[in-house]
Amino acid sequence: MNVQILNCFATSQANSGNPAAIVTDCTWSKAEKQAYATQSRLPATVFITQAKDKIPVLEYFYLSCEMPMCLHGTLGAAKVLFSDTGAKQLECATASGLTLTLLNTGKTLQVKVSQQPVPDVIVSDDIIFHLLNLNDSSQIDRSLPLIIASVGSAKLFIPLNSLSALMALKPNTEAIREWSIANKVQGLYVYTREVYRDAKLQGNNIAYFHARAFNPQGGHPEDAATGVAASALAACLKSSLIIEQGYIMQRPSEITVTYKSANEIWVGGKVKERSFTD
Repeated sequence: MNVQILNCFATSQANSGNPAAIVTDCTWSKAEKQAYATQSRLPATVFITQAKDKIPVLEYFYLSCEMPMCLHGTLGAAKVLFSDTGAKQLECATASGLTLTLLNTGKTLQVKVSQQPVPDVIVSDDIIFHLLNLNDSSQIDRSLPLIIASVGSAKLFIPLNSLSALMALKPNTEAIREWSIANKVQGLYVYTREVYRDAKLQGNNIAYFHARAFNPQGGHPEDAATGVAASALAACLKSSLIIEQGYIMQRPSEITVTYKSANEIWVGGKVKERSFTD
């Protein structure tokens, strides 16, 4: 068994990105894989199974459960697969049955995903207030999508109107966990148009957002980078975008999404080997 720990959607800053363990040459059962992921304490552990003459299959395990998809884990797996094969483009599959295209541009690694069906769930303001411990409806930005969306792992998207409101959130973690399980949704993605990046450095044809992601059923209360959510948000907006995330966790991350159609969404970023200071 071989294990590499990588920081995915990393920036130029130290200790950036969302860590994932990428495991190859492993023949364990699902129960053994879950036990290893729990013991690792990392946000995600991805097992790559490469059957002869077949595309690699990725299995995603969080601390407490298996997940249908994890794009920061997929980006880490892409780093390992490209290093092993020397290829610039590959296909892989998720254990849940999705086929993904991986691309190495030389500067970033990218994964192609597509918009997926979502559960039919009614979300009221009262539910949002309860989950996020909010009491002021004016903090919700009604000009942006408040919606459940998915590219393989459904999230509830909640837009706020300021970065200060986003960073001040103290969500009801147990309520989010229970609501997510009951409604077959993988947590909340709370976002705002306001970002830390200097306006002079922002491109003209791309939208910028800052986001926080809460999916406690996976074992961690908050994620440093959530590629599945960034991709689904791009699908909702039908727009390419760049997401800042992880700043409040001291793990700054940057996710770039290029939207071409509902069936062709490219999510990408940088992947770095984990240093001993992480």
